[in-house]
Amino acid sequence: AEVEGARRLRQALRMLLGPPPNASGAAPVDLDSLVEKVAARLGTGRPILQVVPLEALKHRFQQGAVARLTLQVQALEERPRQAILWLLAVGRPATYKEICSQLGFPEVGGSYTKFRADIKEAVDIGLLTTDSHGLHVAIRNRVANELAPYGSPPEEVEATYQHLLAALAQDAQDG
Repeated sequence: AEVEGARRLRQALRMLLGPPPNASGAAPVDLDSLVEKVAARLGTGRPILQVVPLEALKHRFQQGAVARLTLQVQALEERPRQAILWLLAVGRPATYKEICSQLGFPEVGGSYTKFRADIKEAVDIGLLTTDSHGLHVAIRNRVANELAPYGSPPEEVEATYQHLLAALAQDAQDG
């Protein structure tokens, strides 16, 4: 690490100072000596220069966003996952009662109350929306909004959306 740091410092100084002067009469800069002095003052146990490309940072944070979305999908209870998949399959909004009726979930009592609370969690994290027509799937919008700060192209948004659907379907099968 120390040798690599010195090499990077030498390279940066060459870029800063330019090529050594030729027969103009000025003494050339002793880069090795300068590097040793700077490295000694900075301490030798840490890297001197570290360049992180912007694209690598974007990618890192984008992957973190995808991982968070995946964890949120995986954390959903079984019945909300099944409800989301059913809503995707029918391609239209539906009420709580209709979803329960179609999927064979209890329509009254504590189990129904728990289902509504679990669906509210899916709404709160942006996987579903609700209005006077019922519940709507909003996973694609959530993915687009999460990845927008990173300038993700449409194909990456679509790939992430498909990844989440696969996780949702897999978790529903496992559940």
